[in-house]
Amino acid sequence: MSRQARRITSVALTALIAGVLVFGWWQRQAAYDWWRLRGYQPSPEIAQIAADTTMTDLGKRLFYVAHPSLSDQATFNENCNISEFSIILGCYISGGNIYVYDVSDERLAGIHEVTAAHEMLHVAYERLSDAERERVDTLLIDAYNNLKDERIKTTIAQYEAADPSSVPNELHSILGTEVRNLSP
Repeated sequence: MSRQARRITSVALTALIAGVLVFGWWQRQAAYDWWRLRGYQPSPEIAQIAADTTMTDLGKRLFYVAHPSLSDQATFNENCNISEFSIILGCYISGGNIYVYDVSDERLAGIHEVTAAHEMLHVAYERLSDAERERVDTLLIDAYNNLKDERIKTTIAQYEAADPSSVPNELHSILGTEVRNLSP
């Protein structure tokens, strides 16, 4: 092979490797999702929760990437931080799994669905870019400031007192699951 051919091959190979690296970085979330979802099959109960909440395809993917489970008390307590000030029926471990406490009390019908949707929204919020998060946070604050529900305001005030940095993420999930009408 001539010197010029080797040089062209070297430049082409370098460009190819650089292109693959750039593409990989650009598609890292899709690659992560593929890795987490390969071979994953939701339990019938989890699939029913996703259907009952009318999650979009993207919502289901975000939900399933977190390998959600209905958890008994021991599993739930082992995996979820229960030091919060409110009753905790679900948790999302950042970059990991969603745990929904398997409540069987008929008076709480629908709680699995609300909790699952709340936790899926944490996954969605975590994935926002900085610019998207800034835009969404502005919308959340506007919605919160117009909110009349004192129970939600009290809950958010407790989050504010405990950890102000958690408020936007919690507000995103709370408003998304507990407020029927939000302005677009």
